[in-house]
Amino acid sequence: MMHNFYFSKRLGLASAVFLVAALTSCGKDSTSPGRTPATVAAATTPPANATVGVPIRPGPSVLVTDAGGSPVSGAKVSFDVTAGNGAVQYPIVTTDENGVASAGAWQIGGAGTNTVTATVDGLAPVTFNTTAVVGSSAQILKRSGDKQIGHINTDLPTPLTVQVVNPGGIGVSGQTVTFTVTGGGGSIAGSPAVTDANGFATSGTWTLGPTFGTHSVVAQTGSLQTTFTALVDPCEDRLSSLAVGGTVNGTLAFSSSRCAMAGAATDRYSVATGTGAVQIAMSSADFDALINVWNAAGTALYATNDNASSGTTDAGLRLITAATTKTVDATSAAAGKTGNYTLSVTSTSSDVANCSPVYIEVGASTDQTLATTDCKTNFAPAATAAQTGEGVWKNTNVSGDAFLVYIAAGTTVRISQTAQPLDAAIAFYGPDGSLIIFRDNGGVGANPEVINYTATVSGYYRIVAGSYCLLYNDPYQAGCDYGPYTLSVITP
Repeated sequence: MMHNFYFSKRLGLASAVFLVAALTSCGKDSTSPGRTPATVAAATTPPANATVGVPIRPGPSVLVTDAGGSPVSGAKVSFDVTAGNGAVQYPIVTTDENGVASAGAWQIGGAGTNTVTATVDGLAPVTFNTTAVVGSSAQILKRSGDKQIGHINTDLPTPLTVQVVNPGGIGVSGQTVTFTVTGGGGSIAGSPAVTDANGFATSGTWTLGPTFGTHSVVAQTGSLQTTFTALVDPCEDRLSSLAVGGTVNGTLAFSSSRCAMAGAATDRYSVATGTGAVQIAMSSADFDALINVWNAAGTALYATNDNASSGTTDAGLRLITAATTKTVDATSAAAGKTGNYTLSVTSTSSDVANCSPVYIEVGASTDQTLATTDCKTNFAPAATAAQTGEGVWKNTNVSGDAFLVYIAAGTTVRISQTAQPLDAAIAFYGPDGSLIIFRDNGGVGANPEVINYTATVSGYYRIVAGSYCLLYNDPYQAGCDYGPYTLSVITP
């Protein structure tokens, strides 16, 4: 547009401002938000076909124009998914300076027709359609059954499950999956299997072979495959029975079929005990003997011993037992050592009669007698007033029986001492030797002394069972200082 304006010196300021405004108005950008949308049309067209779960980029976009066909900026456009259950990245957008609004990526939903409708108030909507198909397989994924631990020639508890998915991570049905044993021997049932509506296929039972170490199965569909593994652990599988009263002559060695724990060759034995106590002893001229006693599953420690006494590398311990099965490790205190050893388990007295603590397993109960000949140093160090709630003990050089119990962090135990006429008293020490709790009910024949405790750290805790009368030098009733009592350690 031509503008011929003559600016005279006589032209007033107001007139000059008017002319400048006229020039500016006449040259105003036609994409101004002040223009009224008259039409909306597709600016981009999606492909006719798409893959379920895979986004279309770029997604739907529209062009908004006014009655004269000029683009309108700042117009609000709503993009709504009206078929297929997909999603758009930007459901509400305003047009840019070119009059274009884009929904961003269009996430395709289910198979079949997928539709997005673009709407500007007062105008006919614009519809975008694409036909979605599941498409070809892109991955085979492990869903369950991997990394199990089992025994030789036995069935694993969990079958193997895979999912075959397309590039969008959506399960592909009707795909044939074969399961093939590739390591360790054994067999697997239920192969081949066909994926269900969600792309899942599950094998039959995987029976492990006769070898120790890693076993493997490959699941394959077409050129896609994934590998499942299982472990036959010699530490779990090489478990020999040893009866109370029995002795075994063994040899520590390393091989793929031998157990090794923390780099130390280990032989494991299953020992069933009744209630009472056992003495476990191990000797070797070839290495520093070490004994560990666990529960049957080998997951909860009961007792351990490196040197039975000073000046020896033989191991030995006494354990107060419940009627349970234990796993006993015969091993070396130093990694890498091998050689011959002798291991024995014998019944023994449960009476605690010296200053060496006796191990007690959680779940055991024992009848004991506090006597003048019992250890005189087990109650040191003395408790503080805050710890006892009754003041510092008047005597620490008094008889007391000590027991060691292994408690894993987070485990709650209930320790009780029942006695009459002895006035029961229990001191409970942490793995670092500090006193944690002292219990005395202050009366002969009253309710049992009970400690309920949840371990904050794993380790061996010490229980000292004694008499209130001895600790406080206060024999207020005859017979309250020495006598029989029952100690139990259980999980409540």
